[in-house]
Amino acid sequence: MAAIEDRLAGFTSDRLPDDDAPVELLCRDHRGTYTIPFACHRAADVWRNSQTDEIIGADVVGWRPWERKIHA
Repeated sequence: MAAIEDRLAGFTSDRLPDDDAPVELLCRDHRGTYTIPFACHRAADVWRNSQTDEIIGADVVGWRPWERKIHA
């Protein structure tokens, strides 16, 4: 399993993105790190699902600009 420092290298963690900008989130739990599989955004001091506007209830440790993923 990749160390958190290795995973964080591809994400921004020292500042927040612009409000409503679509981003990919890197989160952490008791098992390690994982990414949220859908675009999210920051609004009113909380992370939200960009499609449903639901609050993301996870420990967010980093973000990067959202790039639509094509699955084969």
